[in-house]
Amino acid sequence: MTKPTSFEQNLQRDLLALEETTGAPEIFRLAQARRSALAQEKSSESSFFWPAFGISAASLLLAGVMLQGQLGLNYQQEASNNEVLLEFEDDQLDLYQDLDFYYWLADIDMDSAS
Repeated sequence: MTKPTSFEQNLQRDLLALEETTGAPEIFRLAQARRSALAQEKSSESSFFWPAFGISAASLLLAGVMLQGQLGLNYQQEASNNEVLLEFEDDQLDLYQDLDFYYWLADIDMDSAS
């Protein structure tokens, strides 16, 4: 055995002094904490429940992200398609609004050709 160092001797002296000054309520609480730590009371149900809950929550989150990505992409495609249709409809609307002008232009062209 090796001779204890001065640090170990001081520590031992402090622990003995603390042991002598510790009251009954603290000793009782320490004994309860020691018993529960040694018993390591864990139920097998709780050790199964949390990982299963975590896995199911993660899979639901992943499915939600995947669906949101697909729905968002479809929504963007539909929005761009709707914009193209609106532009096309605006062009047709302009054509119908200027239809009288095109009839007049065609009449003049026909008159000048004859």
